[in-house]
Amino acid sequence: MQAFYPWLFTSVARVVFRLFPSVLWRIPENTRKCYLTFDDGPTPHTPALLELLDAYQTPASFFLLGKQIQQYPHHARQVFRSGHTLGNHLYSHQDPWRLSSKELFKEAQLTQQLLEEITRTSTLPIRPPYGHITPSLLTWSQQQNIPVVLWDIMPGDFIPTLSPERMARFICKHLRPGSIIVLHDSVENASNTLALLEYLLPELRINGWTLAALEIC
Repeated sequence: MQAFYPWLFTSVARVVFRLFPSVLWRIPENTRKCYLTFDDGPTPHTPALLELLDAYQTPASFFLLGKQIQQYPHHARQVFRSGHTLGNHLYSHQDPWRLSSKELFKEAQLTQQLLEEITRTSTLPIRPPYGHITPSLLTWSQQQNIPVVLWDIMPGDFIPTLSPERMARFICKHLRPGSIIVLHDSVENASNTLALLEYLLPELRINGWTLAALEIC
């Protein structure tokens, strides 16, 4: 059953996200350029991830959790100083569908303030956990002039039974110009994600793909 998840989180999401025209799930591109993003950090494994991205000269975007920023402030600043872009993944990774509007605003605003202290920028993008959009989140983001960013490809690096090779093949099969790929910077799947990148990054380069960080503010 878990092997079905990447298809579900990618193919079905591509259909559903079209129902929300204000939400960015793919960048308009005519060239072989795509966007690598990481959710859930920073963590103790963030430096290893940054080292690998640097080795392949690959910029990316990190959607950070507020509580993780407070726990690992040095790693959060290191991500930004390494040339990657930052985004808001709420404070504690609670499901927006289970939060009141007041609770959701608090989660979003607190994380936004923590990110502003690092970047000196007030309009960083937001990605709700699980991709769960709510009317109140869309209203808040529009009022704050903050883009909501989801994804075009989710290979399932959080699923331990999926091999790095299989996930890399899935990405290459579904990749298209402007795709936003979502991976995870978390303790539970750190080795799986790093192994996937070791396999994927040279493969994309061989096939003429350019990876970029999101620059949408």
